[in-house]
Amino acid sequence: MSTTSNDEHWLNLITQCRSSGLTDRQWCIENGIPVSTFYYHIRALRKKACEVPKAVDAAAQKQEAVQIPFWETEQHTSDTVALHMPSIESKRKMN
Repeated sequence: MSTTSNDEHWLNLITQCRSSGLTDRQWCIENGIPVSTFYYHIRALRKKACEVPKAVDAAAQKQEAVQIPFWETEQHTSDTVALHMPSIESKRKMN
């Protein structure tokens, strides 16, 4: 049996069990399947569903350095502080 058809077989058995209304243990006993084998296949199928894709070749990845401007502050003679950023300006009344 190929891996794919074996996975489909166990997914089918697990689905039958879970829709039977019996506990996993009761269903396994009635169907002659060792409980440990049943749970092994549940873990294996879950693991396959959560596999992380392989990383892209590091040589093919390009990193770029980006300059980030620091905040500039201005102190006015009033109780207001002004913060200037390239795309954001904010004024706040200081108390």
